[in-house]
Amino acid sequence: MNIKKYIIIPNKFYVCLLNLFIKLKILGVYYESVWSYWIRGCFN
Repeated sequence: MNIKKYIIIPNKFYVCLLNLFIKLKILGVYYESVWSYWIRGCFN
């Protein structure tokens, strides 16, 4: 099975997204500009 491959490769990206959701929940911020800012940071 190639399950591990899908878990390991995007792991850093998922951690970043998890951070993003936690920050949004804590700050209560749902603006598109903030979303794009953090998501762009995840891809870099």
